[in-house]
Amino acid sequence: MEVSKDRYIRLLERFPPRVIRTRAQLAATEDEVESLLARKRRLDASESAYLDLLSRLVEDWEEEHVEMPSINGVDLVKVLMEDRGLSQRDLVRADVFATDSVASEVLSRRRNPTVAHIARLAEYFSLPADLFFPKEAITRSAASARPAAGASR
Repeated sequence: MEVSKDRYIRLLERFPPRVIRTRAQLAATEDEVESLLARKRRLDASESAYLDLLSRLVEDWEEEHVEMPSINGVDLVKVLMEDRGLSQRDLVRADVFATDSVASEVLSRRRNPTVAHIARLAEYFSLPADLFFPKEAITRSAASARPAAGASR
């Protein structure tokens, strides 16, 4: 499907995109994005290209103004479970964990997730596996990658 120049120009005229500098501009741009996403029918190529542009403007504003908390490991699993209305048992049913007791131990931090658990969590939630490693493992890994003080390169 090809972008129609005339259709794209009509979209630009209806709501001209601009660099977002205020919360009011952000709200207006988000409203436009929502109106496109709320459509019952599929977006045509022109609408999709326009939506990509508006989404990029919102992303740019958020990158500059919104501090995203760093979350990983078990904390991320818990947030994802809550967000999706999942229970510990759902992760067992999905073969992420072998048993309820293993799931309970991992989620309560009495046991670290294995590499296999992490791989299955990544697949189940469709996210990169490195997000599921415990923060301590990431910190240790980064520290061991740094050259020792006074070491020559």
